[in-house]
Amino acid sequence: MTYRNGWLEKFTRSMGRYWGLMGLVGGIILWLTGILLGGALKGQMAPYQGGLHWQSLLECCREQLAGVGISIFLITWFRERFNKQGRIARFFSANAFAVYVFHTPILITLSKMMIGVHPALLVKFLLLTLLSIVVTYFLSGALLRRTPLLKNIL
Repeated sequence: MTYRNGWLEKFTRSMGRYWGLMGLVGGIILWLTGILLGGALKGQMAPYQGGLHWQSLLECCREQLAGVGISIFLITWFRERFNKQGRIARFFSANAFAVYVFHTPILITLSKMMIGVHPALLVKFLLLTLLSIVVTYFLSGALLRRTPLLKNIL
């Protein structure tokens, strides 16, 4: 819906800068306010960790302001500066949703196939990560997005 209605294109460059500044500066101001007035300097950290405390509410507001403000800035900044795709980026972009949907069963299948392989845990993790990325993108581009039932969805 966002794409079809052009909601992200309605963010102007000046809106992006404004919200980026609000997210960054506003987030820092709320953070400092909470620390200075909320008891953190005296070691009273429990109110910040949740529950019905104004410090916890302030932290939630700070996180949301910073997250949304910086996200709007990044959307406009990337749209202005990096709005081009080459052949490789087009392939990854076109297959991203199919990879998102199907990566879990493919990862599980590859993991089950590697049960008998016993290198160091980090090596196995890296091998499985690389293998699952390659296999998932390959299957997406060569098979999944060409299947008549899935073509319109993916």
